[in-house]
Amino acid sequence: MTQASSAPSDLATTLGPPPAVPLPPSKVQAPSAPAHPAPPPVLAPTPSRLKAHLAMATENRRNAANQALPLTETLPVHTPKPIDGFPMTHLRHSAQLFDDMDKDCVIQWDERVPEPKLLFRIFDFNVNKATQEAIQTALHKVRKVISSIAYEYQDAVAIKIAPPTRATDAKTAPVTFLAYGLSLVLQTILLDTRVWVTPDVTFEVFPFGPTFPTFLFALAGFVDAESAEAYSVILQTWNTDQMYDAYIGIITQDARFPADATEEAQMQWLTASFHQMLDSLRVTFLDVKLSGNVPAPRFNIFAELPTEDPKAWHEIRDLLEKMIYTNPLHGTAARAPLRPCAICHCVTHPRGLCPFPRLDEWHGPQINPPAPVQPPPQPKQRRNKDAGCR
Repeated sequence: MTQASSAPSDLATTLGPPPAVPLPPSKVQAPSAPAHPAPPPVLAPTPSRLKAHLAMATENRRNAANQALPLTETLPVHTPKPIDGFPMTHLRHSAQLFDDMDKDCVIQWDERVPEPKLLFRIFDFNVNKATQEAIQTALHKVRKVISSIAYEYQDAVAIKIAPPTRATDAKTAPVTFLAYGLSLVLQTILLDTRVWVTPDVTFEVFPFGPTFPTFLFALAGFVDAESAEAYSVILQTWNTDQMYDAYIGIITQDARFPADATEEAQMQWLTASFHQMLDSLRVTFLDVKLSGNVPAPRFNIFAELPTEDPKAWHEIRDLLEKMIYTNPLHGTAARAPLRPCAICHCVTHPRGLCPFPRLDEWHGPQINPPAPVQPPPQPKQRRNKDAGCR
């Protein structure tokens, strides 16, 4: 993926809305798209909601679109959606899907590409090590699956895929792609299943708009502690006057804070929001092992932070994760480094603990990928005994 250098007018031509195609009767009912799509919105002088999220993450870039006609094929063999749904893949922050991407690219996707559109990430696919040919092949497989889903539901659409543009200061390549040219019916179907698993390619789709994750951070350092014990230590650390005072200093920046209300009403609002955060605390145990099978338990911390302001959300999350959590029976724990799973990109577990390959009828990548097939060795030619003899 190289940095785009085309003018905005070229990008507008590339990403312009596809012509409206009448939809035949489908199995899924959804509001029909307008006959004449609205023109792209004019850039406003004030930051959009997405720009506010991007300001709190380091994002970036512009795109080039790959286009192809839908394939009239049936949906390939795939893993059915579990009764309780596929496992969640947790994000580090609300705009992580745009990490390492050029900001202009994100804004173009947001403001110049009409809905319906989706973001997606490919499982077990390292963009940093992939060749351009491998990337094109993977995107072709994704488009083929989406087109097959559309064909299955008699949905006539021309799927388009846009690769991200890498930020000039990014250390790694972005892993999120844009799918557009969808219908509302197809968008609903894709989001309802969320993870599409076939022997050829597995990918997860996301709504385009940012959402705040419930995962906050991970802790490591506790000895012989279980989830309930770690939960108790964390709750006691959060529920202190010192923490409450720091919380007030941040949450009063939120636009929903009743600044014009009476002091009593403000205190009631602050107390309610603080206890809302405490009540939402959830702790899960991760059975991490060091070399030699030495246990190194890690705990993932989840909570719903009571704010919709990106800056306030990040400041509260940073406040909580930078604290030291101590207990006389279990020692001291501090935040642990996060390394995304190489299979599903989730930040709460390593590849060896990925839950997806353990699902029934799983057709996607395995925890231990098969070794590459080596070509059979060529038999060595025997030299003629008389060679070189005179």
